[in-house]
Amino acid sequence: SKTCMKTFGSLSRSDLVRKSVSKLIFSASLIASLSPSIATNENTSLNEWIEPEITSKALFNLSIDGKAEGSIVVGLYGKTVPKTVDNFEKLVKGSNGFGYKGSGVYKILKDLNIQCGAVGDESSKGLIGRSAFGEPFEQENFSVLHRAEGIVSMVKSNDGKCDSRFFFTMNSDAGWADGRYVAFGRVTEGMEILRKLNGLKVTPPSNRPKSSIIFESCEMIQ
Repeated sequence: SKTCMKTFGSLSRSDLVRKSVSKLIFSASLIASLSPSIATNENTSLNEWIEPEITSKALFNLSIDGKAEGSIVVGLYGKTVPKTVDNFEKLVKGSNGFGYKGSGVYKILKDLNIQCGAVGDESSKGLIGRSAFGEPFEQENFSVLHRAEGIVSMVKSNDGKCDSRFFFTMNSDAGWADGRYVAFGRVTEGMEILRKLNGLKVTPPSNRPKSSIIFESCEMIQ
């Protein structure tokens, strides 16, 4: 009609349909390329999380106020974020003469995350960390989404770089962290321990736990 021609300029109805379809196809391709951890097909719901391959596992033995509490096992995504996992593994093993052994939890944000691994921070406030490479390193990528309870992700410093500090997510959808923090693994055993930590008393406003939570030992087990 004349009204349609006036509204859409020189484009015919068939032209508009073709352009609309092309835009939809392009948008779908772009989303797929940017979000490899999302699957959308007739058998899955939108934004369903697909876990990357676990290439190795780390074990942490924890204590609360000096009493052994049990172990947490973290599966690592070495193919998806190789540099981040390499840093983590070296710190677990203490390859350079320092690492996660003796460090612990410095902040608990109830039902959100538990922050730990401030290697070299004698204040126990999580102000600094120390990477296995000597210097902080750039965030590797944001391929892994925070779509499961117990996702392990790197804390970033004020300059946006990573060191040794990391956090555990405490709910199944921490989308606020997507595109901001580098996720590199997931807790495969010991979530019940993290849930216990999640309920411990903290000192506001720092949210520092009133109990001393220490990684007494750690090792690579796979």
